[in-house]
Amino acid sequence: MAESDLIRTGITGLDDILWGGFPRNNVLLVEGVAGTGKTLLGLEFVYRGITEHHEPGIIVTFEVSPWKLIRDAVAFGWDLEGLQEQNQLKIIFTSPQGSARSCARPTVCSWKSRTRWTPSASSSTASRSCARCRTR
Repeated sequence: MAESDLIRTGITGLDDILWGGFPRNNVLLVEGVAGTGKTLLGLEFVYRGITEHHEPGIIVTFEVSPWKLIRDAVAFGWDLEGLQEQNQLKIIFTSPQGSARSCARPTVCSWKSRTRWTPSASSSTASRSCARCRTR
């Protein structure tokens, strides 16, 4: 496969195992039990894409809160919050059922503040609003 048909991960050793990277235009599923490094693999792939290949990134998380991702990434020297402020990264916190939990005003309502999500008083429990800035 030609190198132009591959997307390099930037992850030490992984591109060698994959003979240069992931095939372009493929959908990939990373599966495994808790603690096997799925989240870490995804975080590093997106981080390296932004910082080494100048590709903006998006992370959609169903269980791990954005502030925890940001906190854990710091241990590896990855400044996810800074990338968000530069509009290079967007972290969306949602559930598989579709109730959106991404703050509409991330510069006002910072995920690092451990924002609590509470049901909106004027709607069903499926609709959530940010407890800090009250955006939906």
